Amino acid sequence: MGKVCPKCNGVGSVKVSPDLWRRCQCSWARVFTSRVGAEIATSLSVRESPLYELGDPPGVDLTRSNLILKGWWSDIVPHLKFALYFKNVEYDLHYYMRIVTDERLLQVWFGNEGYKSKDRKTREEVPTFNSLQDLVGSDQNLVIIRLGFLGYKNAAAPGIFKEALMIRQAAALPTWIVETPDSIFGVGHRAYSEDVADYIRPRFQAINLTVDRDRPIVPRGVDGAGLEEDEGMAVDEHQRTVVMPLEQFPAPRQGFDPGLAMGSSKYKGRKGKRNTKDDIA
Repeated sequence: MGKVCPKCNGVGSVKVSPDLWRRCQCSWARVFTSRVGAEIATSLSVRESPLYELGDPPGVDLTRSNLILKGWWSDIVPHLKFALYFKNVEYDLHYYMRIVTDERLLQVWFGNEGYKSKDRKTREEVPTFNSLQDLVGSDQNLVIIRLGFLGYKNAAAPGIFKEALMIRQAAALPTWIVETPDSIFGVGHRAYSEDVADYIRPRFQAINLTVDRDRPIVPRGVDGAGLEEDEGMAVDEHQRTVVMPLEQFPAPRQGFDPGLAMGSSKYKGRKGKRNTKDDIA
């Protein structure tokens, strides 16, 4: 049995006035971890991020935009924690996100996580996704797609990747694509095609979060030759990273009190509004 919180004695809420209770810090942390996953919730913290800037309204809120996040996963995770923490403050812990890989998109599309593919016991124990719509649909405020997990070449992979992006676009909800230095999205990548690149280029903004530039690069999820320069793309010679041209996105419409923080006695959560079609390019 875990240690009982001394503030709420395990109840999960504390009384702040005769008629008012608020969520205890331990409960907030537990729900936040369930929303973003233990890897993000327990990662190193950063004090600022280009993804989200504190303010009322926020000076920057790229959680409403389609992004390509460039860098090692360990470089990116602290920025995810920062942005997702304050989005959960803003939405009173009703901000839903899902992280998937390009390999999982393929598995779901082929029906390997569908209801009929599981035995009766497994159906009750793990989530069922009968389609990409179930996996990346409108029930998620944000979907993060990690590239480079396809262990073999499959001709359907680029089209499936694009279908997932279009599902999000049709729902007017943002998608973040994670591109690591060892799995550059370009010619030879197992999720790449010119058609997908053409779809991404005008709709996604690139943010380079790379910190560890000296880490050895062992390509993964990539077949064949290296990068070939494409018209409209610049190549960073240091990382050999395709840099998509930045696009201007609408300013965020909603902010919150920057003084709000987990465990603060002043915390008053309020549920935010879902994105609208105007928020997604």
